[in-house]
Amino acid sequence: MKLALVSDPNTENGLAGIKYVLDAQGSSSKHIGYIASQPDPARDYYIPTQHMYSKLGDRLDCYLELESGFNEVSLKQLLACDAIHLSGVYFCGDNTSLVIIDGDLVELGEPFSWVMN
Repeated sequence: MKLALVSDPNTENGLAGIKYVLDAQGSSSKHIGYIASQPDPARDYYIPTQHMYSKLGDRLDCYLELESGFNEVSLKQLLACDAIHLSGVYFCGDNTSLVIIDGDLVELGEPFSWVMN
């Protein structure tokens, strides 16, 4: 499993981290799923994220909301995606973009030892 934790995907480093993880899965265009952090009926957050993945050559076209409109068919579609974007996950107070790849933590492109306790 490859996991990218990016506090601001609109930065150069954030996009580079996401691209790195997606490219590590192979050369073809990736099918990306999206889990909304809250109801987004107008897709105010989803649509800009969709454009971001399009610029990377991938397609974000599977939307899942856990609070409203949830159904098993949508969940199965999400789980069939190559990657899943978790909306609204803020974990880093300084807007540093981070990527975790197979147990190595990569910060701004420079790997360093990572131990999970």
